Amino acid sequence: MTDAALTELGHRIEVLTVDPEAISSPFTRFVRPLLFRIGWRPSVSAEETTRLVRMLGGDGDAEDLPDQLARAIRELGQNVGQVERASVITQRTLTSHAAWLRRTFEVVVAARRAVHERDVGPEEVTWSSDEAALLPPLSLIGVSLEEAELGDEPGARAGPDPTRVLDIQLDAVDHILALSREETRRLGRRRRLLEAARQLLLETSAALPLDPDAVAQRAQHIARGITRINRLEAVGLRRNVDLLHQARTALSRDERDRLWASLQAMRVVANEASDGATTHLAQRALDALEARASSDTSVDSLARSGSEVMGERVLRAIERGYESARAARDRDAEARASSLSELLKEYLAPGAERETLAHALAVDGCFEVGGALSPVRIEEVVIRREEVAFPTSEMVLVPARGPEDLPTSVLGDPRTVLLDLAAGRLLNRRFIREQPTTRSRVEMQGELRIYLLDGSESMIGPRARMRDATLIAELATLIQRLERPRPATKVALFFRYFTHVLGPVTEVRAVDEALEAISRVLATPRSGGTDIEGALLASLERVRVARAEDPELARAQIVLITDGEAAVSAPAVDAALAKIEDVVIGVSVIALGQENVALRRLVARQRRRGVRAFYHYLPDDHLEALSAGRVDEGVRVHVPPVRARTASELQAELGPMLEDLARLERARDSSALASLGEADLERRIGGAAEQGVDGEGSRARVESRFDDAASIARRFHRWFPPFGGQRRETSPPPAPGTPERDDLESVLVLLSAIVEVLELSGDTPHARQADAVDLLERLLPNARLSPARYHDVLRLHPAEVAEPIAAVHAASERGVMWQLGRPEPTPAR
Repeated sequence: MTDAALTELGHRIEVLTVDPEAISSPFTRFVRPLLFRIGWRPSVSAEETTRLVRMLGGDGDAEDLPDQLARAIRELGQNVGQVERASVITQRTLTSHAAWLRRTFEVVVAARRAVHERDVGPEEVTWSSDEAALLPPLSLIGVSLEEAELGDEPGARAGPDPTRVLDIQLDAVDHILALSREETRRLGRRRRLLEAARQLLLETSAALPLDPDAVAQRAQHIARGITRINRLEAVGLRRNVDLLHQARTALSRDERDRLWASLQAMRVVANEASDGATTHLAQRALDALEARASSDTSVDSLARSGSEVMGERVLRAIERGYESARAARDRDAEARASSLSELLKEYLAPGAERETLAHALAVDGCFEVGGALSPVRIEEVVIRREEVAFPTSEMVLVPARGPEDLPTSVLGDPRTVLLDLAAGRLLNRRFIREQPTTRSRVEMQGELRIYLLDGSESMIGPRARMRDATLIAELATLIQRLERPRPATKVALFFRYFTHVLGPVTEVRAVDEALEAISRVLATPRSGGTDIEGALLASLERVRVARAEDPELARAQIVLITDGEAAVSAPAVDAALAKIEDVVIGVSVIALGQENVALRRLVARQRRRGVRAFYHYLPDDHLEALSAGRVDEGVRVHVPPVRARTASELQAELGPMLEDLARLERARDSSALASLGEADLERRIGGAAEQGVDGEGSRARVESRFDDAASIARRFHRWFPPFGGQRRETSPPPAPGTPERDDLESVLVLLSAIVEVLELSGDTPHARQADAVDLLERLLPNARLSPARYHDVLRLHPAEVAEPIAAVHAASERGVMWQLGRPEPTPAR
């Protein structure tokens, strides 16, 4: 029964991809107009498949595996049915859903072999099944197709087809996550891609009503990845050096901490990339290095990471804060008798320091709210003075460069002209022309930052841990900036707690003040109600006063951390903002435990005005996992107890294992280069116009790996041809509502999405060019464009696409914020 069911599901998934018209669903076709009008969307899940993979990895009773496999197969069948119905209703192939079904199907097939036939080991399934790749595609909720401006029927609308735009926007996040999983050699690029995915996820979720569970799952995956990279770099790994090279260097130098960290990093990234061979070899090396199957050392590892990331002084300040809070509670008999006594007793119990530290380590991965220093791109006019031969208002005498300068030179004795020219004594008349040019540069500007922290009773627990940890992480970063100050840059932080009443504003401008603030924050348990609007208005008034005191203040950021579902008057907030002139004010929100619709709308209004602001939501289950120390899926980044061996003994044992890894990499590189050469030969023989985009991204990545800038540039220009100054035959813009107009709109959105990612990647120019080609390959199916149709749009409508293409080139060359030709502030971490 299992084999027959899987065979049938595989056939149905193939039909979904290659021939959706062949789907047999007569009832759905009959009621399609009604389902289309009400905005029916597929409801899919991978919970049972994910649970199956975890059980194969040892999380559960092995005797329950057959039953769990059956549940996963039933879930897959339900998902296929849902996507089939959606394909009939929309009358198109759901590319992202079909690809996701194929990935899930392959995992279930491998699991069946491991459970029943046993010709595949359980570890091979877990090593080739990253949970993030099993997440269902992002989807909208609570919005009908009519509300999405689709009209009654696909053929009856007057404007462009917005579903194509939505496909690009929703799937871009998962494509960037896939790029990050495929980056298995360098931590730096992997981190940049994760940060790009996080920012794009935040922007998309702010603009569209997405499924909150799907957003939270991706946000948690990104947070764990960034946190893990932070910890690995704190051990000593370098972000822009290949992990295998770092492992071999650490072995040769007998640096066992770095050796363990690099091998652990290789194992984790290979596992997420479904690279079972590398995962197996890296795990063998780790097992050989480890003395024994040691007990869980995650607690000690987190403590070491805290010291490495934030510094010993911050850890001591955290300990002093909790010691003071416990002492104050023990002295206060009234507090011990209050209704909050049991809550505070549990909250301040031994181990609170460890929980706060875990939250603080995860802050950088969880949130993007900018920094105390914001990089801003400044355009300035520079007068360049250049020598010219024609007359201007200013003449100068300069040494003659050659015989061609003799007619305009100042001649003395004719007999010594050649000697003076050779000796550099002959002077030539030249003129100075002042040529104004525009130059852009990135300058770090300080901004006023105010943290508003909800001190209500409902926060006590993991929510309060994250609230305080966010402030602690910001203060730890402030300490580092104060100890390495930039010239002429003021760095300061303001914060205040609030309940139904406002607490005092605390200003931090020195290292000692920051350490004292950390202790004082943790030493003061809080309770009460919530008045979010009053706290916001008071903070805006604080910004207005600061602007009056400092006329140079141009930017301010308010970060509100709350779990309250409280009303916020939009007119009142807008009126307070209107009173503050010449200051760009952003209000970012971190919602802990429960959503706040009013605050989400506040952030959305700011973003529509072009203000940098973000809305973050962390569910309670994620906060509880952090309190339990699961900041990055329990990866041990610090070396456990190892057998006592000399450096030469360790080299003799681990050297061959690392050489096996190196041989595997070389074999893959050789194969990639061979396929690259074959593909380019076929293109030259068959003609570029007849070649599709399939494999272009992987070939560009190979060229980037070998720093083949010339080949990457040729490939990049083939898919993003510049239009500057070229006269081309053009067609008139297509009429709205036509397929040609939809194609043009899709190309514009696709190029905009690529620009947005390149802006955030911060890599070398040729690496960004490779990313652009890779993203184009991934996004074309979502845009419902073939490579030939994409090139037709570029050829027929150069006037419309010239500026977006120029934006792609600018972003690939400079890696800065660029919005269709207009420089914007670069994003800050």
